[in-house]
Amino acid sequence: MYPVDVIITEVIEQVTGKRVEESKIVEQIVFTHLLRFSKDFNSGLVLYTGPYYWYSEKSKEIDFLVNLDGTIVPVEVKYKNKISPSDFLTMKKIFNRGILVTKKGTFKVGNIEILPIYAFLLMCG
Repeated sequence: MYPVDVIITEVIEQVTGKRVEESKIVEQIVFTHLLRFSKDFNSGLVLYTGPYYWYSEKSKEIDFLVNLDGTIVPVEVKYKNKISPSDFLTMKKIFNRGILVTKKGTFKVGNIEILPIYAFLLMCG
């Protein structure tokens, strides 16, 4: 579950007395930016058109799937300094493409774009 507003996150923190991890807040920010690609967003928050969450029978997951002009693009958030191939293995094996949002670093491995959060936000802005 991703709150669509940082104020909701702050309320959750105050009510539970627990701090929401920075990586989860970054996932929330990525989610709200991906909502722009939801065709029905103007008529309310109806997520039947994405972004979607992907989960396999083997407990593998991808944070978001978005439909860009008929092409499904997986987006995974790994908000950490050091990225390893295991961080994008599922995207590569299942979809052979995707975007990995990180804390820092910009590079490409095959059809996987690795972008720091600021570059991703600029790209989706």
